[in-house]
Amino acid sequence: MLLYNEELRLEAKKELSARGLEEEGSEHGGDEINADEQVNGEEDMRGYDRLYEWEMLLEDELDFEYLGPEVQSEEELAELREKELREIEGRRRGVSKGVRFFGPRRRGFPQELEDAAVKLDLAGKDFVHQTLRELCWIKEGRRPGTKLPRGEITLLGVEAVFVNSVYESFECVYAKLSDPNVLVKEINQCTDIFALGGNSAWKEARHDTVLVNYNRTDDDVATMRGRRVARLWCLFTVDVLDSPLLALVQWFECRREPKRVTQMYLVNKTDKYEVIELSTIERGVHLIPDFGRIGSTSAWLELTEKGTRTARGLDAYSKFVLNNHLDLDYFNMIY
Repeated sequence: MLLYNEELRLEAKKELSARGLEEEGSEHGGDEINADEQVNGEEDMRGYDRLYEWEMLLEDELDFEYLGPEVQSEEELAELREKELREIEGRRRGVSKGVRFFGPRRRGFPQELEDAAVKLDLAGKDFVHQTLRELCWIKEGRRPGTKLPRGEITLLGVEAVFVNSVYESFECVYAKLSDPNVLVKEINQCTDIFALGGNSAWKEARHDTVLVNYNRTDDDVATMRGRRVARLWCLFTVDVLDSPLLALVQWFECRREPKRVTQMYLVNKTDKYEVIELSTIERGVHLIPDFGRIGSTSAWLELTEKGTRTARGLDAYSKFVLNNHLDLDYFNMIY
């Protein structure tokens, strides 16, 4: 789009006259040149101003009427903006923020809770009791600090609880702290037959470790307060209370403060298990075995001598370091 600007043309003419020059294509320096005048058979473009591409788009844009509510609170506007960003990022990447099961399911389900514990070899990990404990907590409104202690637990009005499905992985999609408009997608595994390196002939158990939001509040200053590190042992759903997404995890005990030199948290493996909701998982975590002093590999030797299979890191050691230097976003979350 071109616009005629007479003032710019006159200023240019005065400048040429002051230098003793005449405008190109003009027989007399003092003659006025109309916008419609032709020079050498072509339209004279002198004195025209140009618009940037975005300005031209604005000029061509059609007027429209906003049909939304005339008055909106700041909370409503913030919620609307967050929803728009989530939808835009979701369309761009084909995903949306949240935690959900991913991949194939294990065969042989549904089964009753007790039978599922035997089939999955989880009877020794308190699977039945912890599942009922979590379901009672969900039924009572998920109030922090009100989970039932050990003992006989029953769900009123429920004769039997069935495990509907058992999954081998889940995806966790979260926004980066440094740029909330960028989404990160992780796949966390919980299976006994994972193909290492994509090699189907080399299959091993893989039970990933995750960071869990465990009653964390906005007032918590320390980055690990209200958070726990856990290892995945089972991903499943049940047939009661609208089929919540659940996970059986093994807890690690975390030190209150990071190590002075490395600023990394030390965690110890425990024998405590619990069933949690999948939505409380924030992201996966990377644990580095605490190998001890140089040359001391007693824990590794004791385990490898018991059987023919080599023990992997999470099974061979009981003390680990939480690697918060994995990436910048991870360090900004835990420090």
